[in-house]
Amino acid sequence: MSRASDFEGLEKDCAKAYTERVKDIKRIKRDTKSFIKGAQKETKDMADALHKKIDTDEAARKSKDTKEINAIKASTKKLIADDTKSRKDMSAALHKKIDTDEAARKSKDTKEINAIKASTKKLIADDGKSRKDMSAALHKKIDTEEAARKAKDTKEINAIKADTKKLIADDGKSRKDMSAALHEKIDTEEAARKAKDTKEINAIKASTKKLIADDKVSRKEMAEDVAKEVAGYKRERVAAGKSWKGLVKTMAEKRGGKVAKKPAGPPAERAVAKKPAKAPAPAGDAAKVMFLVKANAAGIKLTEIEKKTGLARIKAARVLRGLIDDGKITKEELLYKPL
Repeated sequence: MSRASDFEGLEKDCAKAYTERVKDIKRIKRDTKSFIKGAQKETKDMADALHKKIDTDEAARKSKDTKEINAIKASTKKLIADDTKSRKDMSAALHKKIDTDEAARKSKDTKEINAIKASTKKLIADDGKSRKDMSAALHKKIDTEEAARKAKDTKEINAIKADTKKLIADDGKSRKDMSAALHEKIDTEEAARKAKDTKEINAIKASTKKLIADDKVSRKEMAEDVAKEVAGYKRERVAAGKSWKGLVKTMAEKRGGKVAKKPAGPPAERAVAKKPAKAPAPAGDAAKVMFLVKANAAGIKLTEIEKKTGLARIKAARVLRGLIDDGKITKEELLYKPL
């Protein structure tokens, strides 16, 4: 009996335990559903809040970016406007300086040439008919070469202006540095040219006075020497023009630009540059000058040769040119040196 009772009690316990377990399972399912539902709602609310925040932040960022972009655009426009204005001002100032310097140089050259003419007229007026004829020929030659020089100078200045405009139009910030260097170069070369022109004009004046005063020198030699002095002056001006073209070409190459080739001068102008025929110097004069040049290997000036040999400056210059043409000596600036 006791076993039957035990089994019966065990059966009831099992049934009761099963019933309770079923209830616990149902309660766990209900609680789990409730938890999942609450978690889903919280997730949705969190996602909505996160989306809202993202949208708000995105709108604020877009607004800030738009303001910054607009500020950059405004600043860029202002910089472009300021740069354009500075370029125009710089170009106008450069053109004004070139025009002013050219006008001053022409005026000064004209005054000096007129002074030379007046001085030459006064000196020649004291002599006979042959000197009047020579004076007329000399004035005509000076006028012809002055007209040719002015025409050539005008072409070179126009080419310089064109090159300068092109350089200014092709560049931005670096133009200021280039403009400063160009101004400095122009001023330096102009000062050197003026000093050189003054020396040459003074030399022409002195040689003209000595030429007229020296009765030992024939009128034919005098005319040849003046022509050689003028031709040498012209060759040096042509060399200066080539140096300037080299400068413009170098600057254009550095900026990646192209320089227009300047047309060659007219045939008549090129013909002037040819060396006129010269009368051979006496062998004794050439030997004295050659001996003196060899004795001064570092170089000797024409004025020193004139003093030490006793030769007239024009005659000494003619002897020196003959020695240069024969390949016996060379000239470096104002110094004559043996080869």
